Amino acid sequence: MPSIPNIKAAQAVVISRQRLQKGLSRDASNGPKKALSLRDAERRYPGSKRPSIARIIKQLEAANTLDYELVIQPNMGRPRLLSDDEDEAIVSFVMWMQKSGLPASKSEIVDAVNTIRSRRDADAKPVGKMWYRRFRDDHPELDTSILKAKEAARYEYEEAGVEETKQWFKRLDERYIPLMIERLVP
Repeated sequence: MPSIPNIKAAQAVVISRQRLQKGLSRDASNGPKKALSLRDAERRYPGSKRPSIARIIKQLEAANTLDYELVIQPNMGRPRLLSDDEDEAIVSFVMWMQKSGLPASKSEIVDAVNTIRSRRDADAKPVGKMWYRRFRDDHPELDTSILKAKEAARYEYEEAGVEETKQWFKRLDERYIPLMIERLVP
């Protein structure tokens, strides 16, 4: 966003040019007065710079407005891979998975994104290596530390198999039932 003196100077130049075109700009001798120049605007508004004023004037005249807030700013940088709605859908998916107790892994998230992109455009290439890191940086509300811990626990559980789980419950019963009997019998 440009500085306020630059915006005010550009607005003054545009107003001056508009008044001159309409024939409303006159001086004491009743002759037409010249439009405010960039140099005069730079002197009149301290802190403003001529190149910035010229750039803002072009934007204001192209938008046909004096309010800089109404000027549409072009998107800078590379285009986004997902639309805002698609991005929100992925975030909702990840949060839903976290709440369900089985957080989405990196590969599941990337697969979901690639699926969404391929449905929109059949020729869409898979997301790049750095996409996931940028996605995490863009969405700090997604907790990655829990994701990593639960992911490790899930791998350990899957490797252990069902037998170890059955053994654990059997040991629990062996210790818990005698304690309950002792409490019931005085």
